[in-house]
Amino acid sequence: MARTASRNRRVGESMWSYLESSAFPGDDRVRDQLDRMVSALPFENRGDVVSRLKDSDDRRVKDTVSELVVHQGLLEVGWTDIEVEPTTPDGKTDYRLSSIGLHLEVTRIGESGPEHGDRQRKYQVLQELNQLDCGRFSLLATLHSGANMPSVKRVRRDVEGWLASLDPLVERAKLESNPSTYAVPSARLGFDDWTVDLEAHPLAPGAASETIISTIVERFSSGPVTVESIRNALSKKRHQHRRLGEPLVVVLDVSNGMASSATIADALYGARPLMGWDRPVDANALWSTPERSGCQPSTTPQSPQIVGVLVVDHIHITGLEAIEATYWLPPGVSSSVLQGPWSTARWVAGQNYGADIDIMAGASRYFVAFS
Repeated sequence: MARTASRNRRVGESMWSYLESSAFPGDDRVRDQLDRMVSALPFENRGDVVSRLKDSDDRRVKDTVSELVVHQGLLEVGWTDIEVEPTTPDGKTDYRLSSIGLHLEVTRIGESGPEHGDRQRKYQVLQELNQLDCGRFSLLATLHSGANMPSVKRVRRDVEGWLASLDPLVERAKLESNPSTYAVPSARLGFDDWTVDLEAHPLAPGAASETIISTIVERFSSGPVTVESIRNALSKKRHQHRRLGEPLVVVLDVSNGMASSATIADALYGARPLMGWDRPVDANALWSTPERSGCQPSTTPQSPQIVGVLVVDHIHITGLEAIEATYWLPPGVSSSVLQGPWSTARWVAGQNYGADIDIMAGASRYFVAFS
């Protein structure tokens, strides 16, 4: 397919379909990178991955891209014995390095379930609105959602009624006679606790008719990644593969927020007490250390054995050149099972509050270096 479309991504359009046709600078590079990553997979796994990349649900697409990046990164650091989706007693993990019997599970800390549901409900309404014939107007719609989903047919009917009340020839004449003072026709329509803001821009003679342009775009959460969200992700993976007999590395993609080393350390080793406060007991850390958590680590072997947590950042569908990774080690472990170009983080006992994490020097932080 020729990449000739000079437009923004449409509501409900899959990222794959958009990149397939987009002529915007940089989009062709991203699509070529995705093509190379898919081609590097075993043939029997490619069809499922492409199907997920074509999904209109961005959350599923991002999950798939995270998995692809990890596979590509493992290849680029020299691992050639990568099993994709190996079968285990509890289903499948994402990858297994057969020479060392090490499994990897990739999970993305993204938007919450309620946030995702809210965005999907907005998409449903906007997909219905995009069936409208806007005539000689370019219609801009902004949705403000509430708790209860309105009838999409009612929304469409009311928008059609408002649009039918406008005369495109009259509006175009007003615009051309005095562009500096022209007021674009606008309306706010209410649907219970939802509202839709509309603007109707008259098209120039000869301009092609348009579908509705939406301001509901993919939201990038710049909020902090929390200790709780990291622990929840690790807990889910441990429960999901509780009968796994081989060691496991959990890969956390934190690209959807901001994750500090202190937050990650609190999640893995135990929350640090605040200066001057009584030490709280924190028994929920992955690798509890008494100095941080206030409690002794469990002596009962847990399955699966999580031997490392690889935290990756800056995986964004619009650019994959600056992906960074830090490999976190359990207490008392001095070297990584999973060798690579990333930084390695370890807990150093006996240091003061906030200064007990050592990012080992001598390694690049870059996980994948695309040409």
